[in-house]
Amino acid sequence: MSNNPDVNPARARNSDEDSRITADVTPALASTIEGMTPGARLEQQLARAFARLGQPFEAAGVSLSWNGTERLVKRLTSLGCYVEIQTQADSSLCRVLRMLKGNALAKQLASMQAASVPEAVAKAALLTLVEMEPPSSTRQSSAERRPMPEERDSCKS
Repeated sequence: MSNNPDVNPARARNSDEDSRITADVTPALASTIEGMTPGARLEQQLARAFARLGQPFEAAGVSLSWNGTERLVKRLTSLGCYVEIQTQADSSLCRVLRMLKGNALAKQLASMQAASVPEAVAKAALLTLVEMEPPSSTRQSSAERRPMPEERDSCKS
């Protein structure tokens, strides 16, 4: 079976649907995260997002303090992220990027603006972690899905 959308229109449709879902969900999710206030609820969501990635993290204080922000930035960089922070007199901006293969390019995973640096970093981190999550369990797991032709061929040897 070909991956070429001209040869396999069903595969092209699925790919378009996945892209459309991601494109529709990300702005709504970013807006929801942007509207969160710093504190326990935001930090709980951060802890849960890290746990979903199999990376437990004590998030208490990360959206309210410089020490917490330092811990969060260290954790993000340990996951291969690049954290960029800009501060102005009345707001802060945090962008989180992930280096792609060969370190030649970076993909921006999140950009958040907030009243303080800790708040901006916490919100950008939450959006980043959601973007990094593996596909949800509503899709077929690797154990349930049928192997691709190239995978079947490699199993025969």
